[in-house]
Amino acid sequence: MFYVAFKEFKKSTAEITRFLISELEGTTQNSRTTAAELDAQLISLLKDLEVELIILDEIQNIASSYDGIEFQRIIKYFCYLIDSNKIRCSIIFAGTSSAKRLITFGRTAGKFDDDEQMSRRQMRPIEIKPILPKTKNWIACCNWFIQQVGLPNLTKDEHSELLDRIYLAYSEHTMSTMRDLFLRNNTRNAKNYDQLIEALFENFEKYAIGAVNPFDYELLTKKQLDAYLNEQDKNLRSQFYSGLC
Repeated sequence: MFYVAFKEFKKSTAEITRFLISELEGTTQNSRTTAAELDAQLISLLKDLEVELIILDEIQNIASSYDGIEFQRIIKYFCYLIDSNKIRCSIIFAGTSSAKRLITFGRTAGKFDDDEQMSRRQMRPIEIKPILPKTKNWIACCNWFIQQVGLPNLTKDEHSELLDRIYLAYSEHTMSTMRDLFLRNNTRNAKNYDQLIEALFENFEKYAIGAVNPFDYELLTKKQLDAYLNEQDKNLRSQFYSGLC
């Protein structure tokens, strides 16, 4: 599997190819290298590394960065990767809702070639819904990380407030925040939940971006925490049900 995230948009298809080559730890090419040479190197690297699945993450940074002709070139390039019989890989495009522009471009841009539709080359997109607080799914999510730490599983009855505080840290950012909170040496060294909370507090201060540290029990009272999560739960459920209509 080859995973790469587009943290910022690329100015051309050549820049995209160079970026992929670099992420595969290939030799850096100069600006005079032709597109055909870049494609040949990329194909060679994918074959040599026996890549079967390519995941292009944060793809919205490309999908929302171009208009008109330039964006059509990007679409053509991705279609080439999908259609090429030299690259025998499945490709997953992952990103926010704005990444859907990759699929809808041929439908909405009437003056461009409709054959460039990505939708003709892809399966139906899958939308991953956010996890709701105070649910079995949220407890299961937390306990996966708790198991990496080596502590007993959290339960709704005994650890509801800690589950809510972890959710506040998650909802302020992304699932990567969970990784930054839990998968650190200090959390793995925690012998009990009190030590775990201290480690979570330290990790939130170092790796997360938030006005309030959810693991500061004095600054953020339980009443404030409950009010925030109730509002968050209401908003998320509203978005979910409106999407089903």
